[in-house]
Parts: sequence; structure tokens; C-alpha cells
Amino acid sequence: MIRGSVDAVTKKQVSGWIYSDAQKEPLLVEAVINNQVVGTAVADISRPDLQKAGFGDGSCGFEIRFEHEIDPIYLPFVQVRIAATDLELRRWSASGFHEFFRTLYERYPHAGRSASVFGGLWTDRIDASALLKGRADIGAVSAIEANCIARFINDGAVVIARDLKSASSSLRGKTSDLPSKVADALFDEDILRVIRGILDDNPVAIRAESVDADQADFVQMSGLEDLPSPAECLGLIFPNREKPVALEVVRGSHRFP
Repeated sequence: MIRGSVDAVTKKQVSGWIYSDAQKEPLLVEAVINNQVVGTAVADISRPDLQKAGFGDGSCGFEIRFEHEIDPIYLPFVQVRIAATDLELRRWSASGFHEFFRTLYERYPHAGRSASVFGGLWTDRIDASALLKGRADIGAVSAIEANCIARFINDGAVVIARDLKSASSSLRGKTSDLPSKVADALFDEDILRVIRGILDDNPVAIRAESVDADQADFVQMSGLEDLPSPAECLGLIFPNREKPVALEVVRGSHRFP
């Protein structure tokens, strides 16, 4: 049996591993684009992780350096095969696509974007303003909500002023783990409609933390963790007499490990 994987693809090389139970000698692999060989290498690089996994002594990794630097637009189409055969190695689906999409949108800035290219909100799409206008035209969002979301699309942030003094005591009792102002704001119907509009789904609060008043930059907390799509999180900052509170909400359909 032959097993292997393409782990990474860049403009200069492709790397991965390949192991054969029946063959003792390292295999020769080649990188191919449009049936044209653009580089070859012997899969004999030592990989302790593969040795630990039971693939011989682990000397089955490879790095194929391309004969010339590859245009990023072609990276998703790089194939790795055993030399002189049609046997193609399995490829991690995302390898090379980051550079591909970045290059695509640099060259074609008006190209439409999926609502979730490696995660993300529909408001990150390059045609988000047009989508918002369409939603406003059919009444899916009100003029006030559309104005808030438009500012969020253009600036990446929007300030919503609300009078939160008349908080519901019953609501506070149900959300004792959050400051009352945060709870009141999150469940304020006007704010909630804007959040729903941005997330394109119902918000689910995942955490709240105090923010230092002199903190210059806001870092999305979930962006520092190994989550599937942290870009689908939305950060909310609430003013507070002592310390501002940062609250993160996520789409209700979002799934965590």
C-alpha cells in the first residue's frame, strides 16, 4: 500500500510525504501543472512524526522545488504524483488557497466573494454594499439597520448609542454572569437586529472580558485560539464606568469542537 499527503504548496515549492509498504527505496515524486512537470524530488527527508506514526524510519518526506516560481493563481491546481505514473497524492484542501484568493482579489477587485471563504461574515465580501442595498430594497432590513450595517461594512466598526438605564430586572437575574449593561445591550431589540443583520444569523455570546482603558488595539480573543472559523465571530465593546467590557458573539449555526 502507498500512502502520503501534500501538506503545503507555495510559489516556490510543494512539500509532503509518501510511504510504500512494499518498496524500501525512497520514491521519486513530481509536481505537475496542466500535465507539465514543474519539479521533481526524492522522498527521503527525515520526518520524526511519520516515524512515530509507524511509517518505517520516517525518511519519506519530500520538498519539490519548482523549476521557476509559480504564479499564485495556479497554486490550487498543483498536483503531486509518483514520477512517471498517474498516481496522485491526496492534498490538504486548503493548501495554496490563501495565496490564490489573495492574488485573485488583488487582480480582480470586483470579483464576488463567497459568504464564507475560510470563514468570515457576508459583510467582508467585496460586494457587501450591493447585497445590503438589495436586502434594504426588499425590506429585509430597515433603513436604520441598513445605515448601521453600511458603516460597519465601510469602516469595520460602528458605534450604536443607546439608553440602557431602563434595564429589566428579570433579565439581569437570568444573566448574572455578565455585567447588567452588557446583558441589557445584547438583548436590546434594536441592537439585536443589527447584530443579526451582520451575522446573518442569531448571535450566541461566547465570552466577556474587561478591557483596559489605555489598550490601544483590540484583538479578537477567539482569533488567538484554534477555532474552525474565528472570523465568524463579532466583537462588541460596551462602555463601563470602571472598565469597558469586550463581548464576543458568534453565529448560532457556528459549530465549535
